[in-house]
Amino acid sequence: MITLAQVKKLNKKSNVIPVFRRISADLDTPVSAFIKLAAAVDGGEKLARYSFLGLEPFLIIESNGHNVTLQQGTTRKKTLASPIEFLKGLFEIYEPAPVAGLPRFTGGAVGYFSYDTIRLMERIPDVNPDEIGLPDMRFGLFSRIVVFDHLKQEIIVIANILHDQGK
Repeated sequence: MITLAQVKKLNKKSNVIPVFRRISADLDTPVSAFIKLAAAVDGGEKLARYSFLGLEPFLIIESNGHNVTLQQGTTRKKTLASPIEFLKGLFEIYEPAPVAGLPRFTGGAVGYFSYDTIRLMERIPDVNPDEIGLPDMRFGLFSRIVVFDHLKQEIIVIANILHDQGK
């Protein structure tokens, strides 16, 4: 647990503060939590130290070419911009506070760049038709996540405080 005094101290350096609680994971697995939370989980064949479940992104960023859409709740804002620079700009706004004992990832952007985003950096032919219509880039920014620490057999529930830095 993090104390109010610790939050105030971290608040002076960062504007994303993870508030968390550790829960015994002896009866839960990432799959059982997935079923309970109805969230998406992506895993590989090898067991990693952590598995993460994100809940209800507070921002969604999508792009097709230089057409970038920022969605917050039901509000959608469209702009013409470099999607990569737009995403970098968001990382400058949201500065997570490091907290000892937590994984380095305590919330933030999760998503993908499609194969076609290479065309934002390289001049290559675009002769293949878009058959599935997915965005070139899509990221969700998550303030609430559930972390499974496979090494320690525990679950960490994190809800980040989002605010203006230093206030």
